Amino acid sequence: MNHGFDRLRAAKIITASALALGTMAALPAQAQAPTPGFSAATKSSVAGCPYIVWRLARNPATGAVNGIAYYADMSGVSSVSGMRGASGHFDLELKATHLGSGPVGRISGTVSPNGAIKGMLIGQGCANATVDLELTDDLSHLNITSGG
Repeated sequence: MNHGFDRLRAAKIITASALALGTMAALPAQAQAPTPGFSAATKSSVAGCPYIVWRLARNPATGAVNGIAYYADMSGVSSVSGMRGASGHFDLELKATHLGSGPVGRISGTVSPNGAIKGMLIGQGCANATVDLELTDDLSHLNITSGG
């Protein structure tokens, strides 16, 4: 087992996560507006697969959703993008990035009464799950140890 490679991959994934959420801490003199979004850790419906961790920003004015999803074992990161339709239906697409083998697939779902996204992730390999992405008012104040 090549632990040096695993550490390098983990470092790249962590760096990508920090870049995707912004470098808010790097600019303490400037006030940052809250970044509303969704977060969760979802158990795959495929036995033996790692949890999928979600950090998604949302634009309440347009319905656009963008962010990242990655396997909890740090084996890969994916970009997530999509829209909330006028009827409250969500359609999100997960595409693997160049950092490992991230989850690939689509989420089709709806908005629950509390604002969360509930739906199904249908994709390749471990990227199959029932998802419940919790609504958060500000992604910059998440407890990163939350979730499954």
